[in-house]
Amino acid sequence: MRIDAPCIFIIFVTYEKDHIAIQPVSCTFQHRSGIHAKTASVHFRLHVAPAGHGEQNLGLLSGQSNQETPIERLLDKYPEINLSNNHMVRMYKVPTQNTPGEVKEDIPGGERWHSAIASDVLNWKALAYWFTVLAYEHTGIPQGMLISSLGGSAIEQWIPEDRLLRFDDQAELKRRADAAVAERSDKGQGLWMREDFDDSSWESINNPTYLATSYHTGEWNDIHPLNKKDLAATLLLGARKLCYGEKMDAMGPVYREMKIDGDRIILYFDEARGGLKTSDGGKLKHFAIAGEDGKFVWADAVIKGSTVIVSSPEIKHPKAVRYAWANNPEDANLCNKAGLLASPFRTDNYPKANEKNITTDFGTGA
Repeated sequence: MRIDAPCIFIIFVTYEKDHIAIQPVSCTFQHRSGIHAKTASVHFRLHVAPAGHGEQNLGLLSGQSNQETPIERLLDKYPEINLSNNHMVRMYKVPTQNTPGEVKEDIPGGERWHSAIASDVLNWKALAYWFTVLAYEHTGIPQGMLISSLGGSAIEQWIPEDRLLRFDDQAELKRRADAAVAERSDKGQGLWMREDFDDSSWESINNPTYLATSYHTGEWNDIHPLNKKDLAATLLLGARKLCYGEKMDAMGPVYREMKIDGDRIILYFDEARGGLKTSDGGKLKHFAIAGEDGKFVWADAVIKGSTVIVSSPEIKHPKAVRYAWANNPEDANLCNKAGLLASPFRTDNYPKANEKNITTDFGTGA
């Protein structure tokens, strides 16, 4: 299997007999990365739980350094880890191979499955531990997690060479699409309508995917936050909905489109069944609005049903909105009726070359 995405990527399957076929169903984005993957059936013998157990689940966790955070870092925050005695969850860390430009069909030996009993638990990676423990507590089904991640890896390392060579063509398509989008937005039709962008050369996931929003677990001074338990619980919502078939809301609101209405902008969302609310019961925070010059100011934002109306007395002719567009938007509080946080977004698509002329750092949250 090859996964071409620089993000947390969890693949979850049900184990039958002693062979499995893996397909992807769940992921969580870090920043605004796109995700594309090729999948293939992977068959091997799996020993997640002791003999005699029937159904077993296996996940694949991939990404960068946050997926490699060692469990030792969590011991002060979660002292109960030292007393772990769970032999129904297992982890296998795929050894790293430094083979640039070369596709490997096999992995080196020397690694083994680790259980979560006290004598073995310190070999675990933190996120995998909490995901499998919480999944086992919820289902009663033995859980296994394969970890294939590389801390500090660049996005290019996750993309096959043939796709990298196509980037120049894609960039030109994108430039043309951006120009068309800008023309429509001038007519009040909004941004992020990307019909002109032909991305047919990308092979995208056909399986159900899950976007987890987890900035509430971050730390302003640490890019490797320790609250891996709440992050795992958020990821588990996707598995519960997509893998276990539970009828539930698993995702927070996701920006869909905008409409310019005079001196205000109306935002529309998916995953907003039953309407929107704030997570703390207060007014909306962390919305910013800009006019033609691209200079953002903090905005007044109010909820109306499943939409958010954004405006500012400083902006008479609004063109764009950003929400939670910051390194640590801890006070961002838009969520759906299920209490799940909205993912950060921006409606503008200013060219990267012009970013130096655009005010993007406009202070702490409003």
